[in-house]
Amino acid sequence: MDWMGLKDEHKLLRQDMKRFAETELSSVVLEMDKKGEPLTSAMKKIGEIGGLGILISEEFGGAGMDFLSLIVTVEELAKISPSFALSVAIHNFFGEAILSYGSTEFKKEYLFSLSTGKMIGGMAVDTMNHPIPSNGCEERLVVNGTFSDIFGFSVKIDEKEQFVVKKKGEELKEETEMMGMRSSGISSFKLDENAMSEDKRFNIDSANDFYSRMRLLLASVACGICQASLENAISYSKERHQFDRLIASFGMVRTMLADMASRAYASRIVVYQASSVNNVLDREIASVFTTESSLYVTDKGVQIYGGYGYIKDYPLEMFFRDAKVLEVFAGSADYRKVLIGKSLTS
Repeated sequence: MDWMGLKDEHKLLRQDMKRFAETELSSVVLEMDKKGEPLTSAMKKIGEIGGLGILISEEFGGAGMDFLSLIVTVEELAKISPSFALSVAIHNFFGEAILSYGSTEFKKEYLFSLSTGKMIGGMAVDTMNHPIPSNGCEERLVVNGTFSDIFGFSVKIDEKEQFVVKKKGEELKEETEMMGMRSSGISSFKLDENAMSEDKRFNIDSANDFYSRMRLLLASVACGICQASLENAISYSKERHQFDRLIASFGMVRTMLADMASRAYASRIVVYQASSVNNVLDREIASVFTTESSLYVTDKGVQIYGGYGYIKDYPLEMFFRDAKVLEVFAGSADYRKVLIGKSLTS
């Protein structure tokens, strides 16, 4: 185990996911992002190597690994494709939700297929703590919605948090021209009383624990965005000439790179720490800090790229858009900071 809590199996997993991302994602990610199409072929392939059943126990065909393993996986994939990393994160979290809250019969019915990728899971992640609206219905955004076989969402019913599972049906409609995470198959879902099926509704033991773990997965995507944006900006600064000098020699560029590195490194530390302990407050702090850092780091990266930072042929433009979507999915940072402060002072 090293100073960031990584055991040998985590390091090997990181190497495997890095190799997978470079082999299966790097050549197609920008084009698929432009088209707004999900990376379904890569989802099938990562399922074949066990990347879709990381948190599912071996009893149900999964790898039975810890939460840090999923964090490492998602971070490494996000360095190449944040959209694909989000899809993998949500699929795995969906499987864990069924493992944690589902009945024995329900686990046997779905977990074996989810762990291998034979069946793809999706989940609503746009905002948290949704009550059933009294005036009819509301729309939720479902990651993997356009290509999932089954999806879930959390909802508060009679002051109790519940996890509802549905098979993909006509209720899901495809979203078009999303700003970011364009290859995550994000679709909208109309939530009303008819969406609740008694035999596929399970109580969530701790809503705070559930939501904080989901937000930490979003933070792991942000962590990968930070790392990749920093690496790309450093590389570009050592190639780009201005006024007969490499821009890496400019004090202003060096200052921006130093600030980017500080945020990127700190983000990884707090995310790894939070994933290794069972503490809601740690996860919330890590999530807020890292999602905000991803916006800061990508913004500075775009500045270093100059005009090229706005061109879709370069990855910084995609990273910038994807980072903003993560902030929306995680919920209001200002409100969450109020809750964190309340917890610290109570």
